[in-house]
Amino acid sequence: MAKVPITLVMIIAIVSAAADLGCDYGHHRCYIDVTVENSPRQRHLLSDMDITLQCVRPMAKWFYEDKFQLRATLLRLERAQSGNSGNYGCLDSQNRWYNISLVVGHKEPVGNDIASFVKLEDAPALPESDLFFQPLNESRSLKLLQPLPKTVQRTAGGLFQLNCSPMDPDAKGVNISWLHNDTQILGGRGRIKLKRWSLTVGQLQPEDAGSYHCELCVEQDCQRSNPTQLEVISRKHTVPMLKPGYPRNTSIALGDNVSIECLLEDSALEPKITWLHKGNADNIDDLLQRLREQSQLPVDVTRLITRMDEPQVLRLGNVLMEDGGWYICIAENQVGRTVAASYVDLYSPSDTTTVRTTTTTTVASPIPTASTGEDNDDDVENPAAEASGGVGPPVFRKELKRLQHSLSGNTVNLACPVYGKANITWTKDKKPLNRELGVYVQKNWTLRFVEATSEDSGLYNCKVCNAWGCIQFDFSVQINDRTRSAPIIVVPQNQTVKVNGSLVMKCTVYSDLHPTVSWKRVVLKNASLDGLKSVEIQNLNFTVTNDSVVLTLRNVTFDQEGWYTCLASSGLGRSNSSVYLRVVSPLPPLEIYALLHAHPLGFTLAAITIVALFLLGSAFITFMLRRLRREKLLKLRIETVHQWTKKVIIYRPGGEEGSGCSSGDLQMPVIRIEKQRTTVSTTGTGGTDPAQGFNEYEFPLDSNWEIPRQQLSLGSILGEGAFGRVVMAEAEGLPRSPQLAETIVAVKMVKEEHTDTDMASLVREMEVMKMIGKHINIINLLGCCSQGGPLWVIVEYAPHGNLKDFLKQNRPGAPQRRSDSDGYLDDKPLISTQHLGEKELTKFAFQI
Repeated sequence: MAKVPITLVMIIAIVSAAADLGCDYGHHRCYIDVTVENSPRQRHLLSDMDITLQCVRPMAKWFYEDKFQLRATLLRLERAQSGNSGNYGCLDSQNRWYNISLVVGHKEPVGNDIASFVKLEDAPALPESDLFFQPLNESRSLKLLQPLPKTVQRTAGGLFQLNCSPMDPDAKGVNISWLHNDTQILGGRGRIKLKRWSLTVGQLQPEDAGSYHCELCVEQDCQRSNPTQLEVISRKHTVPMLKPGYPRNTSIALGDNVSIECLLEDSALEPKITWLHKGNADNIDDLLQRLREQSQLPVDVTRLITRMDEPQVLRLGNVLMEDGGWYICIAENQVGRTVAASYVDLYSPSDTTTVRTTTTTTVASPIPTASTGEDNDDDVENPAAEASGGVGPPVFRKELKRLQHSLSGNTVNLACPVYGKANITWTKDKKPLNRELGVYVQKNWTLRFVEATSEDSGLYNCKVCNAWGCIQFDFSVQINDRTRSAPIIVVPQNQTVKVNGSLVMKCTVYSDLHPTVSWKRVVLKNASLDGLKSVEIQNLNFTVTNDSVVLTLRNVTFDQEGWYTCLASSGLGRSNSSVYLRVVSPLPPLEIYALLHAHPLGFTLAAITIVALFLLGSAFITFMLRRLRREKLLKLRIETVHQWTKKVIIYRPGGEEGSGCSSGDLQMPVIRIEKQRTTVSTTGTGGTDPAQGFNEYEFPLDSNWEIPRQQLSLGSILGEGAFGRVVMAEAEGLPRSPQLAETIVAVKMVKEEHTDTDMASLVREMEVMKMIGKHINIINLLGCCSQGGPLWVIVEYAPHGNLKDFLKQNRPGAPQRRSDSDGYLDDKPLISTQHLGEKELTKFAFQI
């Protein structure tokens, strides 16, 4: 129960503290929360007040005049005096600043009564040069070094940066705040960075557009800068656009190397570049038009392969005469494709009488470019105008490019040339030309402005008129600010090469201005007596490519090991980066003998350890192999079953099959049954199939009479005796059957409770039928099944039973039922009456 009032008191205290945020001059205390947005960044307070600064942020740290004070959410100033005036800042864990300037107490008022003038009457007069007047609340340190730009255009995803440095950048006690649309900007949010006097916004979004300005504050006053209006232009996906002048026609001597470039403007969509070669083309424009309209390549062009990392550059080495002709560049993305071509002219190196020039011819769709030269063909006549008598409104002499991009500091030329005489008028953003920094120069049809800045960006319109009418054209000019930094060098990591080998090191330089790049080698000479080392710098031969400087070293020796430095310089500064080259032998010598003599004990221990490990490993492997072998034998013994089987042995008399009836008395075969031990595997890996079960008898195989069991389909039982059974079956494809289709047969077999004598009788009967052979007047043997199961003897099927019962059933006055004495079951109770005459009876007797 005691916890409830304590918690209630704490809640009341927190609520009362939150309600007291502000100044209570009656009790001489003041609470200020520096994290509240849109709150005044400068407060003027009375002396002898208890001031509490609150910053409820994680890991809050307090600073006074850029010096660390303490780590807490509250900073208390008890009975604050004028000495406590200054700039206070709170820094949280996300590196965001919350600043405020405090002015405690009043300054001594300036006397404005008569007494003050009386005091000045006796004072010595000051020279006029020592007198100066300073406006009230004005501080020199608050003046900006340069004003912020009025308008800035940036592309979405780009970088935006402003600098609000005062005249004295090293001034102390100056607090800076940045505001976007009159809302304070808090740094440390990833894209927004606040560093000293600068504001940087990366990965621009459309919501970043608006008004930006800074506010500098000291103890006495605050100074606000002029606003900067930021316009964020959304990126639009367009077809790939070639840079002006690419690809270029070129003339090259036979056997030389040539590079053809298909450089594109920057785009958010990555283009796919394909190179084609066409030796001779009567009309290259028709071929390019076909390639623009259809994606399938014609059969009369050759597709070329380029490097994956530089698909825009096609390199040809040791060119031959058949390499001449048109080279077509196809750049395509998800939006569309651009097709351009350049011509490569080959000549013999000995041909020096013909003057050859390298021209730039781009036979592709018009692309936005920035003009860099004046239009001097003022008086070129228009053939169409001459044909019409020179009557009509002006006509442009060439196709104009709407989009014009350039860098700040360059000279921009806009031209609208027409045929004949006319007047031209230029406007910017539908207003007369007016440039704050610099002037516009108009000459003939050209408008030029030197040292372009971002403020020169806009929509320029040229209107050309004559007596018959007017024409006009709009140029969209975009001036991008330069990156003011020294060249940026990218070199490979330290290299290792084998002696007498080759190495290529590439130095890539990025710079806003055209840099001067070279490779140097730094060589340290022998040390002198005083310990100082002298340095020798050697100039190296290198090759300049499109975007890098390549240093090639061939047949490298050990003397070439050392530091190699790439130097780049421009009007913005100098940079350098070094790479260390190490030269090694192809096969370093193994100094084992020297090591053995230097460390004999270590080598002995190592040898003993290796031998011991080898012996232990061999013993372990031997033990595991023997154990696996014992387990395998034990498993095999468990799976093996020994049983007794009965082998049937048949002794046949001499003579051929079927010769017994014609050669005298028929000799009966002798049947013997002997017991023998048989090994059976329970897993099916032995000699028998476990699915067929264990066979009690083993019969000799007679391939002449053996029939597969799969060809028989057993049916109903026809008859059975004490130890035998006859079953009706359907057989397919019996070799001795009168018809090869399905045949009804009778299958004889023994019962389960048979004896060896019964089995011998059935075997003897089968062997006798084999010896007799086939006869029309007896039941013939068709085959047998003796392997993989019990013995089945297959004979012909007699649908009417035996002759005795057949005669009994068909004599006059006999009952119309079949007798069971023949051994066949009666499946048809009633039998149709047949009249047997003397002819049929005589025939039966003759057959018997």
